[in-house]
Amino acid sequence: MAVEDPGPVNAILRAEGLTWWQAFVVLMAEVRPWIAKLTLTLGFGLGRVAAFIGVGILGALAVAAVKGGQPPAAFLWGLAVLAPLAGILHWLESWVAHDMAFRMLAEMRITLFRKLDALAPAYLVGRRTGDLVSMATQDVEVVEYFFAHTVAPAFVAVLVPAAVLSVLWLFGPPLAGVLAPFLMVVAISPVLMRRRIDRLGSESREALGELNAHAVDTVQGLAEVVAFQQAARRGEDFDTLLGRYHANRRGFFRDLTIQEAALDTATGFGGLAVVVAGTLLVQGGSLESAYLPLLTLLAMAAFLPVSEIAHVGRQLADTLGAARRLHGVHGEPVPVRDGPGIGDGVDGKGLSLRGVSFAYAGRTEPALDDVTLEIPDGKTLALVGPSGAGKTTLAHLLMRFWDPHTGTVTFGGHGLGPVDS
Repeated sequence: MAVEDPGPVNAILRAEGLTWWQAFVVLMAEVRPWIAKLTLTLGFGLGRVAAFIGVGILGALAVAAVKGGQPPAAFLWGLAVLAPLAGILHWLESWVAHDMAFRMLAEMRITLFRKLDALAPAYLVGRRTGDLVSMATQDVEVVEYFFAHTVAPAFVAVLVPAAVLSVLWLFGPPLAGVLAPFLMVVAISPVLMRRRIDRLGSESREALGELNAHAVDTVQGLAEVVAFQQAARRGEDFDTLLGRYHANRRGFFRDLTIQEAALDTATGFGGLAVVVAGTLLVQGGSLESAYLPLLTLLAMAAFLPVSEIAHVGRQLADTLGAARRLHGVHGEPVPVRDGPGIGDGVDGKGLSLRGVSFAYAGRTEPALDDVTLEIPDGKTLALVGPSGAGKTTLAHLLMRFWDPHTGTVTFGGHGLGPVDS
């Protein structure tokens, strides 16, 4: 059975190949079995923000009632209900989101293990153990954070500002008009410098994988490192990799800090714009002065869910890098697939290799070149030769760790491959 040479592979799995939209589609496909829990999370999140805003509104109304000589008891009772309700809804949102995310996390790790099992050992030869461990632990954890802390807030971040703008429009179109541009700035702040931040996030996932790979390789080969007095050099190499990772993260967080500064500035000016516009409306007789504190609190509350999304820029970039690495593994073609089997149909012809050639990925020299060999049934054959002659490779082909690039391997007259050769 002949198979295509997979060609060289990178020892460190690269975080590339997916746009944000493609990554979002891949991630949402993972959460499909838990769509009911996701919907419940969205509902709790929306209720939490609504209760939080309600606390501010009722507080402002209570102050206005006292100022106007009206009894504030009804508003105080409402505060007594909404204040703990906001906390309860926050807890429920977090609990359901994490329950969903960690169940999905377990399934993702199981699926990843099955994929690596199907790819082994051919795929694993070209990879570093520490990098694969990093992907199966830290990269999957990053994806879990996306579902536990990003999906529901993103949904709330769309609905709440729209509702706030609608309310402000009812009290006075200028209030909504002056707030909308600042909300827009805050909303698009996660997109600012997105290309560079996403690139740095993906590079950091690769750098962390290489750092972990170096550490695992050092620990696994500690006896050899000590025997050949290489401890100092391995330490220097680790310092170099660590410095590269830290340099990447410093640039990454520098850009995120600029984003967050712009976000905080826009939030402050947005609140100021509403106060100024509201004051002008009060002076012009278009708005009662008692409503101005209420509408100002409402306007500031509109920034809350949008700010939650903007402040997770680091997780979004890391999520993209992690999703790219995981997708790279799942998209890898399985080099050796099981065939229909031979059952009891072995006819005693033994093992046979005809014109078999095989080269390891990334190497130009073949490990086996046009090998023809017959091993009759019931006979024993000893293979001898110097190191590198192909003895181990031949044994691996017989065990179907790999399939030959050219030629056929048969057992009892049946091809050892997906189909008879």
